Amino acid sequence: MHPNIIFITCHDLGDYLGCYGTPVPTPYIDALAESGVVMENHFSTGTICSPSRASIITGCYPHTNGMMGLLHRGWSLDVDKCKPLPAILSENGYETHLFGFQHEHWDPYKLGYKNVHKGKSNHCDDVVPVFMDWLEESGNNEKPFFAALGFSEVHRMGINPSHFKREGYEPVNQDEVEVRPFLPDIPEIREDLANFYGAIKLVDRMVGEVTRAVDR
Repeated sequence: MHPNIIFITCHDLGDYLGCYGTPVPTPYIDALAESGVVMENHFSTGTICSPSRASIITGCYPHTNGMMGLLHRGWSLDVDKCKPLPAILSENGYETHLFGFQHEHWDPYKLGYKNVHKGKSNHCDDVVPVFMDWLEESGNNEKPFFAALGFSEVHRMGINPSHFKREGYEPVNQDEVEVRPFLPDIPEIREDLANFYGAIKLVDRMVGEVTRAVDR
């Protein structure tokens, strides 16, 4: 019996999670970490979105899989040279589903997704309900599934601290944030981080919704 796989990706999150020691409350993600595996010595193959994502789903370096730049700047994963995970699983009996965001190819079907589910947006609180509805209707099929949930969080939407704000985000107290050594400890940075933590908190709540839906 092949296991079902739920693959959740965030955008620009880094290691800003409670399980990595950051003082942001992420109890649901921390619970997954406690019952699973935490990568304590991990490295990104690329400093920007698309190359690092492409490496995750292929196991190949960007200069091998062809994804050496951003998708919206004209780069794309060479699916013939480095077959992505959804395609591998699809060829081995899995139903493959994409909910929300991917940034590896202009055509998600080329990555091996047989089912692409559209929601109102790629924000986590729009993606998760679509996944939950599908899970309630189809999640008990005999065929195993691979479901990728791609969130646009916690990518900022501009250069000002206010651009981390959105309805649903609840910023933390600025005194509670951790200003890392490579940043100046000034009010503007603390405001930015407080709003950034608010976006992370919403992601964590949505991960909790996913785990509860799976348990049901």
